[in-house]
Amino acid sequence: MSAGTLVAAILTFMVWSYLLGDNPAFRIAEHLFVGTAIGYAVLVAWFNVVQPALFGAAVPQSPVLAAVPLALCLLLMARIRAAWSAIGNIPVAFLLGVGAALAV
Repeated sequence: MSAGTLVAAILTFMVWSYLLGDNPAFRIAEHLFVGTAIGYAVLVAWFNVVQPALFGAAVPQSPVLAAVPLALCLLLMARIRAAWSAIGNIPVAFLLGVGAALAV
């Protein structure tokens, strides 16, 4: 029996342990599943959306065009901190303007 099969069997029994009531084994399996699913979703989004958009067709034509979405993303992340939230209004205004233009 391989190590992967053993881990899968243990996690399966940990999930089935919920039939006996909520317990720490089930919560560990649940957190592992959610963490793995989120990690997989982030990697799929990075390799299928972000990386081709940043380093795909825009880079050979104009590196400046590739820097604009990256700069807007960094400015949008500035909204996390309250002191820098005013800087984050620039990309929000851009997103609202593009969204309104697409809706019209």
